[in-house]
Amino acid sequence: MAVNPVQERTEEATRDIRNELAKARKHFGTSHTLAALQEEVGELSQAMIDLEMNQVGVENSDVYDEAVQVAAMAIRVATEGDAT
Repeated sequence: MAVNPVQERTEEATRDIRNELAKARKHFGTSHTLAALQEEVGELSQAMIDLEMNQVGVENSDVYDEAVQVAAMAIRVATEGDAT
């Protein structure tokens, strides 16, 4: 049976999001989760712009990493809310 590359990438991303979520919960409290999500969205946007503009040192992996952080923070907002 052939490996579905989209499914494989989805499984990898899901694993990375779970790891990022655990790290965020360990290092940061539950306050200001919405603000943190907004910050991460801004960083994702900037990474995408920088990649599109061919900024030196910016790679697809930078966009991926920021997207993983956005997903992790979105899960925190959905499951924990925001204490502010």
